[in-house]
Amino acid sequence: MRIRLMVAALACAAAGATGTLAAMSQTPAPQAPATLPESVARVVRDTYVSAFGETRYFDAATDLNGDGTPELIVHVIGSMACGTGGCPTLVFTPDGDGYRLVTTVSVTRPPIRVSPRSSNGWRSLIVTVAGGGARAHDAELPFNGRTYPPNASVAPARPTTDLDGATVLIPDFKAFTDGKVIK
Repeated sequence: MRIRLMVAALACAAAGATGTLAAMSQTPAPQAPATLPESVARVVRDTYVSAFGETRYFDAATDLNGDGTPELIVHVIGSMACGTGGCPTLVFTPDGDGYRLVTTVSVTRPPIRVSPRSSNGWRSLIVTVAGGGARAHDAELPFNGRTYPPNASVAPARPTTDLDGATVLIPDFKAFTDGKVIK
């Protein structure tokens, strides 16, 4: 029993050092569809797979704008789709029979969270920013009425330590192969 407690304490300490302790203690996100809707998959294929080859993704569904219908958040990963600062995260909203791309945030790292705070009727996103010489931190991305900031490392994105009430949409992952393959 004592060994298990020590291992758990070490795991929590390590998670806290990497910024994932809060993610471990937060409510899980609603389930995303088993496969991406065709209108979303087409955007990801046309933008990333056709240009970079094998590309994978993580996704989550949550209602960002309070209309009762979930938006889709897609975090794309691949050796050529990502850089030292992270990988692109795309936000899609339902539109007619499909989905419309709202935003592509160019460099983000999981965990990707949704904040309880809102701007212009949409809940803010919180992403991890690191790499490329930047000190690792969480950044809150407010919605400006049309889109989220395309770059999490500059204004209007803002550093935050307030993760109270935030829900993890896309948790951190260990390997590229953990992601789903674009079909």
